[in-house]
Amino acid sequence: MLTNIAKCLLGCYLTITFQYASASPAKSNSIKELLQLIDIQSTIQIELNALQPSIDRNAERLLIKQLNKEKLSTVDEHLAVVQIGQLFKNTTEQFFQHPTTMREIENIYAKNLSEEEIQFYIQFLKTPNGSNIHKKLSVLNPQILQYLNIMHNQAWKDPKQLEQFQNQINKIIQPLRVE
Repeated sequence: MLTNIAKCLLGCYLTITFQYASASPAKSNSIKELLQLIDIQSTIQIELNALQPSIDRNAERLLIKQLNKEKLSTVDEHLAVVQIGQLFKNTTEQFFQHPTTMREIENIYAKNLSEEEIQFYIQFLKTPNGSNIHKKLSVLNPQILQYLNIMHNQAWKDPKQLEQFQNQINKIIQPLRVE
């Protein structure tokens, strides 16, 4: 019985090893086709739009720090936050439209997916279900990121959480302190 299980495991191992060893590297044309099918530019735009509240919070923090205030109080200051947030977003959009960025995204796909996996994904996206699922994921992923960002920010506002975090940091730093 044990030898049958060992043979089965060895067979599975060899099959998996052979599949990975025989997987061909992703072709540039296939990656470009995939990125076109997933409409990477629109996907990035959707995610940036979903991140706008976070971008605006960062703009507000920046302005508060630059003005050396505890909080913003005038209409002009709040308008400046909107302008700074838009500047952050526009700068990020320009970064994603840069050819170097797209080449790096292509490289990431090439490093992580084989030609066979890309072809399978392309075929899947060409089906109505594949296209529909991709569109839904393009909406879901930014919502999940936004939720995680909100939860992260709420955790940092919780005094108990902050105290616990500070205690953990103190434990790490304590041995480094020279007396």
